[in-house]
Amino acid sequence: MEKEYPQVVKKLSEAVRFKTVSYQESQNIDYGEFDRFQYFLQSAFPNVHEKLKKEIINGYGLLFHWESGKQSKPVLLMAHQDVVPIEGDTEKDWKYPPFSGAVEDGFVWGRGTLDIKVVLICVMQAVEKLLSEGYEPSRDIYLAFGHDEEITGENGAGMISSHLKNKGIEFEYILDEGGNIMQGVLPLLDKPVATVGVAEKGFLSLCLSVKAAGGHSSMPGEDTCIRILSTALGKLRHTLFKPYLKGPTSMFFSKVAPDIKGFLGFVFRNQAVFSPLLKKVLSNSPTTNALIRTTIAPTMFHAGDKENVLPQNASAVINLRIIPQESVEFCIEKIKNTVNDNRVEVKILDGSRADNPSEVTSVESFGYKALEKVMEKVFPGVITAPFIMVGSTDSKFYSSMSKCVLRFAPILMEGEDLARVHGTNERIRIDNLVKMEDFYYNLIKES
Repeated sequence: MEKEYPQVVKKLSEAVRFKTVSYQESQNIDYGEFDRFQYFLQSAFPNVHEKLKKEIINGYGLLFHWESGKQSKPVLLMAHQDVVPIEGDTEKDWKYPPFSGAVEDGFVWGRGTLDIKVVLICVMQAVEKLLSEGYEPSRDIYLAFGHDEEITGENGAGMISSHLKNKGIEFEYILDEGGNIMQGVLPLLDKPVATVGVAEKGFLSLCLSVKAAGGHSSMPGEDTCIRILSTALGKLRHTLFKPYLKGPTSMFFSKVAPDIKGFLGFVFRNQAVFSPLLKKVLSNSPTTNALIRTTIAPTMFHAGDKENVLPQNASAVINLRIIPQESVEFCIEKIKNTVNDNRVEVKILDGSRADNPSEVTSVESFGYKALEKVMEKVFPGVITAPFIMVGSTDSKFYSSMSKCVLRFAPILMEGEDLARVHGTNERIRIDNLVKMEDFYYNLIKES
């Protein structure tokens, strides 16, 4: 006899089957899949579509409005419809096909089960359940689901946020994807930690370019454009931005320190005394280094078209993720001063966004306190701790609309699960999925 699964499991399984893939080359996007996915949402969540006001923004962005008749500031819950492609020929490496939505081995498998179609389905299912129970919210609730977060977000969340800004709406709090429930994030810490993003690092891509005389490779001069550019990149490799053990990172370690055993726990409980040591230790790991400073990563390099011709142009792209204590302008100036070569042009990459870091949300805010309370109820024993998001989310488009922007989804991440995000064998535990629905259900009632 076929096993009976909760509705949220069945619906996520079906949702995964729609290939709502965002490709960098927009001509490769199959918008028919988005049409079919949205038709599925109508049939899967009839109460939501009947009782909430629905708007389609810019063709595919979805905005739902649950009116309460109350004067309190509304709440915005976010997710996105799109997923990343399956890389190259890796589909054969999946245990179950990436768009099968297989329900096997205690998991739902497929692209979007971790990032982040799962949140869209859980939020919708929570609202569907509340509507079926006749629940009336104490404030207006908005649901916003963009369709291009994995490439830029500008056509989805960017347009939805503009639509809401034009109405002059301010939110009590905004909740988007971000941190998760992490098991094994620190040595000697046995408890899982819910990492709630209360801030987001800034984003900056710079193009470094050089022009020089070309010629035949058999008679090279000293200053070829590749050598000049390579020297500039070499300088950047050995230049670190200043570390900061303050703000969300300091708050995170203060929150988890009481549960860390041994000398390490003592060190984190006394950050002011051990700050120089902690900065040095945290700098040694790429994961923790990103929490304390602005990072630089070279991501693209272009030069030359033929093996025996000296190129006349060379360019490289570096990507920076900016700590809240710094800014886009500060970083550009630091890069120019570090390169210190007027032959190297430094400018913002054409077509790229340049975003300053977000404001830091207070852990005393209504939204953070509500989230913390619901975590204690649905996930007892999990530590809820603020931290800084090192990646970028759609929430950046809404940052001016609330003083409380939270970035968190209650997805349990263990061991190799991080590699499954945008990777092979993406999956989510069924028991975790059921608790996720319960989380959003209770959060709406707590709001």
